[in-house]
Amino acid sequence: MKLASTLPALPVAPDFRRIWVATVISQLGDWSARLAIAVVVYDATGRPSLVGAAALIFIAPYLGLGQILTARAERYQRRNVMLAADLFRAACFAGLGIGFAAGMPIGLMLALLFVAAAVDPVYEAQSS
Repeated sequence: MKLASTLPALPVAPDFRRIWVATVISQLGDWSARLAIAVVVYDATGRPSLVGAAALIFIAPYLGLGQILTARAERYQRRNVMLAADLFRAACFAGLGIGFAAGMPIGLMLALLFVAAAVDPVYEAQSS
């Protein structure tokens, strides 16, 4: 049995395909960033507990703040919100990379990580 025959086909609608591709690329970036952050935090501190804290920071916005931001974002066009959210996260992660290279304190890095993670529920809701 061929793998292609077992997977569902993507709808032919070009808009759906664009959003699907954008979401796949965004998710690859998110998970790459999560892995990189874990490595950076461990290299900077040598403390596994702070790696766990960084992982919790990625989840924390889903427990309240994300719902508030998502409700606010509902009044705007989905594409614009998705694009703004991805650009915002990219800027935050670039700041994290530059900050790590410049010796940014770990507390400030984790705070910037929370700011970047706060936009994730908004993106997820819009791409759904």
